[in-house]
Amino acid sequence: MSVVDIAKVWLVFSNKHQESILEALQRLGWVQVVKNDDTQIKATPENLAKFEYDLAGVNFAINFLSEYDTKKRSLGEKLLPNKIKLSLEEIESKVNEFDFAKISEETQEVEATLNKSKAEIESSAREIEILEPWSTLPFPTGPTGTTDNTSGRLDWRLITVSPPALTKLQNDLKKDLVETQSIDNGNGKNKEVKAYILFSKTITSKVEETLTKYNIKPVDIPALEVTVAQRLADLKQLTASAESQITEAKSKATELASKLDDLKIAFDWLTWQVEKAKANEQAQPTTKTSNLLAWVPKEKIETLKTEIGKITKDFDVIEQKINEDDAVPVLLHNRWAQPFESVTGIYGSPLPNEPDPSPYLAPFFLLFFGLALTDAGYGIMLAAFSYAAIKVMKLPKAKAKLLWVLVYGGIATFVAGALAGGWFGIVLENIPIVWLREFFLKMQIINPVEEPITMLLFALALGVVQVMVGIGIDGFWKLRHGKKLDALFDSGFWLFFIGTILFFSMVKVGVAPERFALTAKYLVWAGAGSLILTQGRRAKNIIGKIGGGVMSLYNLVGYFSDVLSYARILALGLATGII
Repeated sequence: MSVVDIAKVWLVFSNKHQESILEALQRLGWVQVVKNDDTQIKATPENLAKFEYDLAGVNFAINFLSEYDTKKRSLGEKLLPNKIKLSLEEIESKVNEFDFAKISEETQEVEATLNKSKAEIESSAREIEILEPWSTLPFPTGPTGTTDNTSGRLDWRLITVSPPALTKLQNDLKKDLVETQSIDNGNGKNKEVKAYILFSKTITSKVEETLTKYNIKPVDIPALEVTVAQRLADLKQLTASAESQITEAKSKATELASKLDDLKIAFDWLTWQVEKAKANEQAQPTTKTSNLLAWVPKEKIETLKTEIGKITKDFDVIEQKINEDDAVPVLLHNRWAQPFESVTGIYGSPLPNEPDPSPYLAPFFLLFFGLALTDAGYGIMLAAFSYAAIKVMKLPKAKAKLLWVLVYGGIATFVAGALAGGWFGIVLENIPIVWLREFFLKMQIINPVEEPITMLLFALALGVVQVMVGIGIDGFWKLRHGKKLDALFDSGFWLFFIGTILFFSMVKVGVAPERFALTAKYLVWAGAGSLILTQGRRAKNIIGKIGGGVMSLYNLVGYFSDVLSYARILALGLATGII
């Protein structure tokens, strides 16, 4: 099966070889060291905290500086950057020569400068927006609300008002106001104008009552020690300075971005150091030995012993019993069906006691993919472009899975399209080149447009097959794990019941001889009876057992609806073939 058997093992070794053994486990790549909850948790080592801090800094620098990377890269590298290929010795040498901590610190300084400058620009823009309409105001708007040349005897208000209302206000207060002046004339007779009024503090309450009378609300602007015009000039100068700092910071970021490859190397190295430090933390030392609890593929235990044996002979690998509450990791091992893990992986990995659906899904997926498109021309293009993308972008196997699915899907589409006469939506009979028309027509065995019922029945038949294969896989897996009765009752009886229904239907429509009608009827009743007697077997009383068995027949509706959903293959095939 494609789900690899995993073993839980104790690794016991001499303390003096701990560092070398941890490095060897890290190189192997298939040993997962786990936390042992049976022992007292030790404090986090200082070097682990430092590695984690450095790793966070380098990770930030990579993410931040990527935006400023001006290095020319191919389309493939932009979509999915290639790995930097270095030996362990070259990585160690690079890290020792490269001051990644300094680059991280400088990157953080650049980000802080950018954030501060952008905040200053935004703040200045908001204040400019408020002050700009009052740029010709002749006096400062100091915190006391009085002008500099009045020794605190006069007060003022800024207002936005229609010209008629301003006239009425001036008439009501003409004896009391020191000065009334419009800042602008508005945009027409009925448009509002901005103005200020100066008055003695002794009539403040009267002024406010009059403003309320005409529904005029004073305008608040920031308190300034200088005139509005001077403050606007200062703000524009501050904005220009902040923009200059942003330009310098971006230039510095571009310079630092030239170190991205080195930062990525440092990131991988630091990640390894963190993992090794965590594993080291789990090692339980005695006076002379240390031990680790780990998950290892069963088939790799001997390889593990061989690799540790190259370092020391003073060790032991002891296989442990897996408990029910152990979180056993899942490792898949597929060969031809490996690309389809990209499809099944969408729904999560199977549990260790479950089958991997990838090899069972693959043939059905390809078949349905081809039938849904049914155009040989599209299939050729899809397979060709997907294969070219894999080669041009030089993708590693793990990241090329989905593209390989598209390659195989394109081939399946080519076959299905050729058999259905689909070539870029062209009507084959209209092809002017005789030999080409005859060649395509000879490959065609069905025309979905002219024979939609045949295609529908074929799609539904495929649905029945897939449903029964799924039930069969479930039964096989139960047999493999020693659940013979469950396999018979829950899978075998359902396969028998569905099979008898199909046989009965074939007799009714004349596909099977009429003389089997009575036999088919009895077989259907036998299948239903077997389910009624077994599906409720886990209930505690006879009523629950029978009731559970009867209710289980409702699952047939689910299977029926699943089969009907395969009619969409016909719809998709027709749409693609015609368009």
